Amino acid sequence: PEDALVYLVAYQTIHRGRLSPQMARDVALLLDAEGQFIDWQNVVGQAAQHHIGVALYHGLSYACDKGQARVPSWALEALRPPAAQRALARVYQRLVTEDGIPELGHFLLVFSRPGLKKKLAGLRTTFFPSPEFLALRYGTNAPAGRFWSRLVRPFHLMRRASLLLFRISRRLLLPSRG
Repeated sequence: PEDALVYLVAYQTIHRGRLSPQMARDVALLLDAEGQFIDWQNVVGQAAQHHIGVALYHGLSYACDKGQARVPSWALEALRPPAAQRALARVYQRLVTEDGIPELGHFLLVFSRPGLKKKLAGLRTTFFPSPEFLALRYGTNAPAGRFWSRLVRPFHLMRRASLLLFRISRRLLLPSRG
């Protein structure tokens, strides 16, 4: 059940880049059904191991507030971002909300990786996907689609990234609406 919980919350906060009342209810239902079997030390350990503590704290806090999920207070406190990550936590509070930003999850998937090398590797595979990914996407009998994708993809993604960075900047710089 720990894996299901971590996946559910991390998927919503990082991959989708948006929180929803349905996710909060799903977390609450999961905890109602499986809560006694959850090893919260394991959850905290997975958060640290996978560098998703801020995202997990943000998502679980939301689930507690909106879905009345019963997370032990000591576990939530253990997931609370340390002082060095409080700025990142504020970024999550501003960006990952119910009215999310389109395609924010793509940004968070790359930039939530630990270390500069992993971030750059994520950017490289995003802009220049592997032949295996392109074969899965376009099929093995569509070499023209793979060729054009390799040629056009970086320009298309740069245009989309510019729009996304504009939306992120606007959300971070304008006063919050609440």
